[in-house]
Amino acid sequence: MEGAAQRVLRPRFTGVRLSDLEAGASYSQVLEKLCAHDKRNALVVEDVHEAVTAGCTPLVVSKRKDHARMLHHALRSLGLDARLLVGEGTPKQRREAIERAKQSEDGQPFILVATESYLGEGFDMPQLDALFLTTPISWDGNVTQQSGRLHREFEGKTEVFVYDYVDVSVPMLERMYKKRLKTYGNLGYEVCSPADEDEGANGGYFVGQSDWLGRFEADIRKAMRSILVRAPYASEAAVKKLLPALRDACERGLKVTCAVRKRQENERSGSRDTAADTLLGEAGIETTWFEDGPTRLAIIDDALIWYGSLPLLAFPKSDDCSLRLHDAELAAELKGELETTS
Repeated sequence: MEGAAQRVLRPRFTGVRLSDLEAGASYSQVLEKLCAHDKRNALVVEDVHEAVTAGCTPLVVSKRKDHARMLHHALRSLGLDARLLVGEGTPKQRREAIERAKQSEDGQPFILVATESYLGEGFDMPQLDALFLTTPISWDGNVTQQSGRLHREFEGKTEVFVYDYVDVSVPMLERMYKKRLKTYGNLGYEVCSPADEDEGANGGYFVGQSDWLGRFEADIRKAMRSILVRAPYASEAAVKKLLPALRDACERGLKVTCAVRKRQENERSGSRDTAADTLLGEAGIETTWFEDGPTRLAIIDDALIWYGSLPLLAFPKSDDCSLRLHDAELAAELKGELETTS
């Protein structure tokens, strides 16, 4: 990608808990709750405000017309130049509306707020450099299409940013996030969290099937206080690889906890690997079990986070990947989420 802008993913973990959501709720029902959530919407508006103030030209995308209208109104109430693209009309009328919205007399940044369906496949605005995905998606083609709106070359454009709003308290949405991660990794995105910016750090990065074991073992050996691993399952072979580092951490006085999801008798994956449990227990590692809440997650020293589709205590599939990033505030939020679901 020589000459192309650097691609930066900014994951925004919302902390949203939909406590009144009924079991088995559909995606449409979940989406309705998310779009009406004041705290989540305020986070989006704050992020967009900061981005446009920093000189970005943002595209704010929602699946719902009413949600797009609400975000547009909130941004306009802050005195920002926000332009709305929703509604019906013929393809010609839509093209004309898009062209009008793209005009800028003074060359100053402005904000486009639109529904996914309104923009369609032919939308082209090369100066866009920040995308806000305000409603969750998972299909790789959709992620590729939406982020691709930023990838057109434009004079002076050296970085593009995708703000991805992650809602881990709803299992359906957590799974969708993990699917999106794989696509971002394939598209060459790097990771930046708010903490990385504040501290001037290099940001996080994606870890995949080929390099996870060495990197994870190295992080365990560098840990100074605590290690928490939440895994969907544990395999004897993978645990044996990690055991020297985990045992060393225990001997150094660290608090080491490995939590594994409880398994149902009728699960396709079969019975749990008791040999892995035995290995962990004999090494002095606290082993617990859980039923709900985020998984495929590790938190080291309350600051370093691994989170994605890598199982961590078992060998991954070829396309599994996880974010690895430093963010103490996010680590505290995730641990708080674990306390409410364990």
